[in-house]
Amino acid sequence: MRTAIKKQKRKKMKIVSLLLCLSIALGSIFYLYHSGIFRQITAFANSINFSFADNTRHQNVSNIIIADKEFEGNIFVDKDVLYLDIDFIKSHIASSILVDKENSRAYFEIPQSRYSYEKPILDEFMKDKPIFLNFLLKKVENIYYLPIETMAPLMGFEVQYFSDNHRIVIHPTEPDDFIVYPPVETKSHPTAKIGLVWDYVYQITRDRREEEKIPALDIVSPTWFKLSKNDGTVESNSVLSYVKDAHNKGYQVWGLVTNDFDPNLTSEFLSDINAQDNFIRQMVLYSSLYHLDGINIDFENIHYEDQDAFTEFVRKLTEKLHQSNLTVSIDVTIPSTSLNWSKVYDREKLGGIVDYVAVMTYDEHWGSSPKSGSVASIGWVEKGVQATLESIPPEKILLGLPFYTRLWEEEKQPDGSIKVSSRAFGMDAITSILEENNAAIQWDAAAGQYYSQYEKEDKTYKVWLEDQRSLALKASLIEKYQLAGFAAWRKDFEKEDVWPALEEVVKKNKNYDDLKF
Repeated sequence: MRTAIKKQKRKKMKIVSLLLCLSIALGSIFYLYHSGIFRQITAFANSINFSFADNTRHQNVSNIIIADKEFEGNIFVDKDVLYLDIDFIKSHIASSILVDKENSRAYFEIPQSRYSYEKPILDEFMKDKPIFLNFLLKKVENIYYLPIETMAPLMGFEVQYFSDNHRIVIHPTEPDDFIVYPPVETKSHPTAKIGLVWDYVYQITRDRREEEKIPALDIVSPTWFKLSKNDGTVESNSVLSYVKDAHNKGYQVWGLVTNDFDPNLTSEFLSDINAQDNFIRQMVLYSSLYHLDGINIDFENIHYEDQDAFTEFVRKLTEKLHQSNLTVSIDVTIPSTSLNWSKVYDREKLGGIVDYVAVMTYDEHWGSSPKSGSVASIGWVEKGVQATLESIPPEKILLGLPFYTRLWEEEKQPDGSIKVSSRAFGMDAITSILEENNAAIQWDAAAGQYYSQYEKEDKTYKVWLEDQRSLALKASLIEKYQLAGFAAWRKDFEKEDVWPALEEVVKKNKNYDDLKF
């Protein structure tokens, strides 16, 4: 991987569009293009010129000129992102779009003339069958909008927007293919440890443009993609402005794709070669369209009998993503006796296929556990790492770090038994709960965490906390076992002081015992 990320035998490539925007006659030119230091792939170069007076957020009716004809249409501007009414797009630009307002989605087939890949074997695969993509719509005052910068390169037009008079000019472009250029040079592989955080997205992606760069962090992995049908349909919640902002801050973006933890859906999907090819084509094209640097495969709860089919699917998916110069990682649990959740992963083979393996060294005591306990005690985590190293080389392993904890509730029953339940909380939330209940904390050396307990309404509450100290202790295993770095679940569950602690241990290679807490 580029400048801060290990990557094995991958060539860097640029995908540059032949769609060149006309210069804006009025106003300053705002060219929406990223240049992040970790950038690996660029595709579908933007075909939009915007002239924004300021970073506003407003909705209005604009004059829209298409091929010298003038129309009125609704637009929505959110900072530097321009949205156009999907009904207007369907009526005047792309009538083939299917609009599902109930689920806030637009579906359409991507013309093969709009993209091309450098490697003939990949280009042939991508154009063997039609590719249908879907996009999340933004609903504002009962009007559904699509970000125009996503639409333009796919449908073959370029856009000019003038904020002073809210005027939009749309020009059709020639139906030429996008050209893919080979890399000029091959960069050496760096040795820095990786810091990754998963950014949970349930449809709406959080706007992080006002947030500062986190020195301990190299990669953000938004949970954007999901296998939604057994025919391989991928549901996407991707946002291009998120990727541009991340690249501007120096992050790579690895889009996460999940099977929604549905074993039956996954089994049907894995039994159908055409469905898998459909899935792979979508992931390659989404990655190009959104300028992604990698894909994180998060398929969990898979029928054990589908182990071989799953491994073969990962091999095929990785092969095509590598041909697109993308980094591929996969998430696995620590080795255990669970068939669907652990044994289904052929760790040795998967480790030989992908670039990185994120080991989910958390949920030692899962949400419905009959016994209260830590999410990730240090001894349990280390044993999980040791077991994983028996089948996966250390330079491919990302250590899972939990930014959450579980508050356990224990209630004595009439028969003398103890009913146990739990709820998961982020660090700030659990701190507030403990303060409200005047609960003291004490360091539990065996767990490598602070522990707290209090009584309320004849119930006992217990919690093993995750904080800067516990996470720094776990992160010290990265150097001890020469792992590739860490992968943390999830963004916004952490306190701010976690990041400096991880930077000290992971990036600056400080000894845990030398840190002050």
